[in-house]
Amino acid sequence: MLAVGMATGEVILYAAAAGGGLELVARLALGHNGDAQATALAWTPDGSALACGYSTGHVVVRSALGYELNTTRLASQHAREYLVPAPVFLAWAPGATRLYVFSDCVDAAGTACGQQGDVLPFARAALGTVVCEGNARRICLFSDEKVLLYLGGLEAHGAASLQPELQWHSAHIPPGYIGTNWPIRCVAVDDSGQHIAVAGRRGVAHYSVATFRWRMFRSQQQEASFTCVGGLLWYQEHLVVACVNHECGDTPQVMFFPRSRPLDTAGNVQTVVLEAPAVAMSCHNSTLLVLCRNAVLHQYAIFDDMDFIQVSFRRAVDLGSAGIDPLRVRSLQWAPSAQFEHRPAFLVHEGTTLHVVEEQAAGTAAVAADGQPSPARASVVSACVEFAVTTGVNFGNMHSMVWWFTGRELHAALVSLEDFMDGGTGPLTGPARQQAMQVRPEFYPVAISADRGMAVGLDQDGVLEEHVMVGLARLPVRAKLYLHSVLDRLLSGRAEQDALMHAACFEHLEFFAHAMEMLLHDVLEREADAEERAADAAVLPRVFRLLEHFAPFHEIVVHCARKTEAALWPRLFACVGGPARFFRQCLAAGRLETATQCLIILQTLESAAVCEAGVLALLARAVDAQNARLTTDILRFLSIAAESDDAVRRLLARLRCSSAA
Repeated sequence: MLAVGMATGEVILYAAAAGGGLELVARLALGHNGDAQATALAWTPDGSALACGYSTGHVVVRSALGYELNTTRLASQHAREYLVPAPVFLAWAPGATRLYVFSDCVDAAGTACGQQGDVLPFARAALGTVVCEGNARRICLFSDEKVLLYLGGLEAHGAASLQPELQWHSAHIPPGYIGTNWPIRCVAVDDSGQHIAVAGRRGVAHYSVATFRWRMFRSQQQEASFTCVGGLLWYQEHLVVACVNHECGDTPQVMFFPRSRPLDTAGNVQTVVLEAPAVAMSCHNSTLLVLCRNAVLHQYAIFDDMDFIQVSFRRAVDLGSAGIDPLRVRSLQWAPSAQFEHRPAFLVHEGTTLHVVEEQAAGTAAVAADGQPSPARASVVSACVEFAVTTGVNFGNMHSMVWWFTGRELHAALVSLEDFMDGGTGPLTGPARQQAMQVRPEFYPVAISADRGMAVGLDQDGVLEEHVMVGLARLPVRAKLYLHSVLDRLLSGRAEQDALMHAACFEHLEFFAHAMEMLLHDVLEREADAEERAADAAVLPRVFRLLEHFAPFHEIVVHCARKTEAALWPRLFACVGGPARFFRQCLAAGRLETATQCLIILQTLESAAVCEAGVLALLARAVDAQNARLTTDILRFLSIAAESDDAVRRLLARLRCSSAA
């Protein structure tokens, strides 16, 4: 990546192109002040974020593809408060958890009247260091000396708790480890969210959320005997570390440490020797993938029985033959496929490009014959990717989802059971990739909560307090529902049965009705905007057929109608036989509250006679049920409607006469 700051205040981002040269990625302007110059720039050591200083005293931190993560306005430390600190030099501390800012303090005429220095603390997401299932499911942040794991609940509109700081589990990294191995380079959470592993300059340590205890090596000599390179992750009861073993002549290895035992390199630790140091590693079920600096990907099968573990080599694939530069690889994952053992495919995030890499050989037999890695071929999924994760779904006919963030939108390829059995790469390549689901969150996503149909992140609009962890603990967690987008995608593809099975898996969630309402509203407005819509291509009738299988069907329709322009009501209620028929269904089902909310729709779309009959029937049911509040609401509606509707005025007069008699 290359960033160029302009005197106009614009920052231009370029990325290295596959065939050489540079490609324009984004042009970024300071939205907080139109009259500013870019005065200083600094990339984080791993290139995942860019700090930009401006002549107005603003320091903006953006992601690699330009998403604004944080904006700070520097305050003058001099007695003359009118001076503006203009950053002239920015520098990230190792680990990218602190930003050092050196500024010239200038007056209104632009004359430098002094200098000052500031230190801005930051916390990083664990997903930015290791892409694994545990990090992708939960929000985990870390700073210089602490790890924060979010354990609170998620709501459709963000965190509902009045005390969000109580929903964070805080784990202080022991001074005995961080004092000699700062900074923290990798953090990994296990699938259950109960264990956290960290790796610094040397060695590793791990933490139990349940017991509040850390496990470290018994001696600093063992701790300093290896360096984690290529990442670390959890496999069931073992911590898996890709490392360089200094006691064995800097031999690259993968080490398996039992979680239930003290960390000890001299104990019964399973090791796998590599040809070259690892640059990326991932594990799915019992399949371990390790990519080395020589561009060779190694696949292993893991066999475990309680504390005993055995690792067996399966195949080697040369990613260099597909044009992959291992030193630019940010993450490595498997492409979900039932044919993985015979026809493997991998998701490789290289620089800003996400590839699907497939082995060209027939299988492991061809590899074993000559001992040479199999050649590979690569297909581009997207050329603008900040991170990519694969999440297992296993709801209905859905097997998994492959997510990637472009800096503006989340894209997701849906891998059905049929796709999974066929090889899994179909939704990622060819015409199917163009139909990937898109979600635009109002925050930077750092986790995917697949069991709740949400993308999750933090609201970073607030100002951090002096201590970074105090401020972070008060940042509300934000969530963006994508369940309705998945159902819309399935229904648009005429997979109604798949949509029904998928939706049924989320029916127990408290915001299920809200998600279904969003689905109905989005499809209604999209088809209303289309000038011509063929009857056989309309998705709206399929949405209604889906909703009819769930209890809150009538409430969903009425709530959607009341939040939609009245001009769209005829199209909406045409799918249920008209508002009068829908109203009678509400009465027959005993949903008097919903029928009451439907009165304004009945008055707008139906004749006076139909409206009058409906009001009388509803009022009689409310009186029989001795529901005084509902009866009052109906009479209030009649009183308001009588001011503009003669038929309602005559009906109200009749009711008053009957009451007087």
